[in-house]
Amino acid sequence: MIRELDALYKETAKSERYDIMKALMDCKMAEGSSVGEHVVKMIGYSERLKALEFPLPPGHMMDMLLSSLPPSYDGFVMNYNMTGMEKTPEEVLAMLKTTEGGLRKHRKQVLLVNKTASFKKKKGKPKKGKGTGKTGSQSNSKGGAKNETECFYCKGTGHWKRNCKKYLEDKKTGKTGKGTSEGAQASKE
Repeated sequence: MIRELDALYKETAKSERYDIMKALMDCKMAEGSSVGEHVVKMIGYSERLKALEFPLPPGHMMDMLLSSLPPSYDGFVMNYNMTGMEKTPEEVLAMLKTTEGGLRKHRKQVLLVNKTASFKKKKGKPKKGKGTGKTGSQSNSKGGAKNETECFYCKGTGHWKRNCKKYLEDKKTGKTGKGTSEGAQASKE
């Protein structure tokens, strides 16, 4: 009877050990998630394996833990490996939490820069109370160009090319071509 129970326990333990090892190897931390929750979960898997009389060597556990971290922790992993530290997973957890705080600060600064650096022109009319974007030398009225404004087409004053009667007439008759200088063409006529 005891042998049968022992054999049954060993089969159940083998199956559970397989499931835990699979979960431990598949455990990857998502970028931006809590490093504390992730490491505690991995430590829990290690403790369950120890309870099943299948403890992982400390170096192997640390390699699995460090390799499960997202790319934002690559600097931490490199420093840990280069300094030859021999820490317990609990000690590494404390170090990772400190690193996580620094990463979050850095992420917020980058986000703030991205939010303030908008150079796109807004379409539509400006809202009431907002500036129009025109400088003091530009006209605020819808009337058009000031009297001293010179037309690029006919060299007259008080209007722009888009409102120039000569330009509009020449455009209708096809006298304005892309290959010719419009101003030179207007002065010849």
